[in-house]
Amino acid sequence: MVKFNENNRNSEEISRNNKILAKNAELSARLESLSKRYSNLLEKLNVITERNMELEKYVTNPDLEIKFSKFLEESNVILPKKVFQKFFQKVEETHESEVVNTYKEHLEKTNHREIFEQLFSEELLYTRSNNYSIRLKENTAFFQGSQRLETAKKKDVHLHQMMEKMLKITDNLLSRIIRDDDFQSSPKKILEIGGAWGATIKHLTERFHPIEYQNYEIDSAYAKWAEETFGAKPMPVDGETLSATEDQSMDLVIANNVLFFIPPIKVWNYLTEMGRVTANKGVIVFNAIVPDLFKEEQLEYYLRKFFPRRAFSFTPQKFIELSFPKIEFELIRSEQIDPDRPFLPYYFFRRIN
Repeated sequence: MVKFNENNRNSEEISRNNKILAKNAELSARLESLSKRYSNLLEKLNVITERNMELEKYVTNPDLEIKFSKFLEESNVILPKKVFQKFFQKVEETHESEVVNTYKEHLEKTNHREIFEQLFSEELLYTRSNNYSIRLKENTAFFQGSQRLETAKKKDVHLHQMMEKMLKITDNLLSRIIRDDDFQSSPKKILEIGGAWGATIKHLTERFHPIEYQNYEIDSAYAKWAEETFGAKPMPVDGETLSATEDQSMDLVIANNVLFFIPPIKVWNYLTEMGRVTANKGVIVFNAIVPDLFKEEQLEYYLRKFFPRRAFSFTPQKFIELSFPKIEFELIRSEQIDPDRPFLPYYFFRRIN
């Protein structure tokens, strides 16, 4: 009887072992199948990766990381101090001190990279040039200074010789739209937002001979060149304020062909800042794309003309009205320069209080 039970147990054990072996064989077969599928997927992935690497040679838009690094390298930017301080105060109120300190160390270590990315990523879209009929290469306004100055140096010419056509257009335009009788006396202190390669600076310094010209230019190469060429003082740029300029200290404040490269909320802040720094009887001049003045065919023009670009900065009329209240400013005039683009007028305000 004992022997029978022992044989029975052995038989059950053999049966279990056979089942385990069968299960192991099944798992082994499945593993081999998965391994083959993985190998096939890996092979396809390698093919796709190789294709992508090949396609990268023809991609016109650089990687965002590289593009933004180039922007920070070429641009003269600082953090907007007041709003950043308020932001960090909120961080301190809502997080433990250990978390706050870690975050602060991270920002300092990375030179506030993630903050700058959020502050200026839209400008990188707004300032793209996209004339692909000329060359399959994208350009960005923030990066042009060092490139153009280097080109001028290689050609052994002055930068303004290279830009002669545009210089004449700007000179003729400003001679026509800025009138001598806009001022009670010749403006001695001038501030410009976005002086770029100096067409407006050249015209205004030669015409009015100011004792001070403040240039809020984000491209550090252009800013340095304008200082060396015209004596225009490079100002610290945070992309939304004129924080280094005192209240009511400037006789003429101008933003010529620049506001449509800036996100709308920053445009509103720049407009209010232009009002803040303008002296009594001082004049403010700027142009902007005003959506209130659009017609349908003009919107269609933007859709077609600038493809694939879809980032445009429009300045609602309400922004302008809020920035220059009638109790403090008088609208001297608004002037539509180009009959084909009535939505892009120049505005002239004077501080009266």
